[in-house]
Amino acid sequence: EIGTGDWSSAVCEGDKSKMCGGMTKASIYEMHRCGDITESAEKDRDAAEALIEKWNFNLARWTHVVDDLTAAGKIIDVKDVRQRVMSSATDLEKHRSDTALKVSKLETKVADLQTALDGFSPNGATADDMRKVEEAQDSLLKSTADVQASAAESKKYWDAHSLDGAMKFRSVAGQSISTTDHASDLNFMPKKVRTAVKCDSNPADGCEDFPDELTYVTVGDNIASLYQVYNTTAPIEGRPADLDAAAWKIWAANECHEMCVMTVGCVAGNAIGSTTSEEPHVFAFTCNLKKSVSDVYMSKKNKPEHLITGFIFNSYYDMKSKDIKFHTAEMIVEAQ
Repeated sequence: EIGTGDWSSAVCEGDKSKMCGGMTKASIYEMHRCGDITESAEKDRDAAEALIEKWNFNLARWTHVVDDLTAAGKIIDVKDVRQRVMSSATDLEKHRSDTALKVSKLETKVADLQTALDGFSPNGATADDMRKVEEAQDSLLKSTADVQASAAESKKYWDAHSLDGAMKFRSVAGQSISTTDHASDLNFMPKKVRTAVKCDSNPADGCEDFPDELTYVTVGDNIASLYQVYNTTAPIEGRPADLDAAAWKIWAANECHEMCVMTVGCVAGNAIGSTTSEEPHVFAFTCNLKKSVSDVYMSKKNKPEHLITGFIFNSYYDMKSKDIKFHTAEMIVEAQ
């Protein structure tokens, strides 16, 4: 034992023959226990901080997806397509916001535990000091468990709707997708439609004489809606690096097209998203895969910051041409 003076009536829970607490006398046992408490609390604090850092990164990426889909969705006139894009953004936002709220609460618990640790000195700690650390630690552990549970559900949702994951599952590397040449099926139009809207003979890269960029979306039965986010400052292995907005739009549309090629029953799709103008450059979109097409809607009001394009496999159109209608803001053309 260390110190002199009278001891309170409190005894150690672990060994009742030893004294714990008091202002003037302490036991070697209790000082050892104080060290164990702070070491354990600091370990849990560090683990919580690592969890927060990980999920703040993921949540920031998902925020970009939600914002970019919402921005693109607002300028789409086609109700079916707009609703699907907005629904994709809303579904992801539900998971993002739930996990974000729990991460925010955990940040508060980390701060509370740090305050308790700052006020705790093993050499002069009181029973009340010890209680404050233990209570703050318990509260942090409960909050950590809440984050882990919410994050697991959010990750499950993201993984089920991740274009990166789907491409990896099919052994398709992002670096194999062109960033310069458009897939020939993009913005597919039969000659009659190209003539009516005064588009050039290669609509895959847009219509040259349009004052703004071409908006092209297909309507039909959906197979899947997949998300992707591209961050030039946080490259992912297997993807092309340092793409600017124009190159990314080509790559993203081509990747959605390739995903359809690799998906049984897919005959068409839409790639819809936006780019950001601020650093770091983060681009996000959703790839909607279709198993049928009834209509194609086009307009001339797209802007460079938006990716709103689609495609129909030529082979599918050859079989279903009489059933597919092409629409523009000015006219309706039935494909023959």
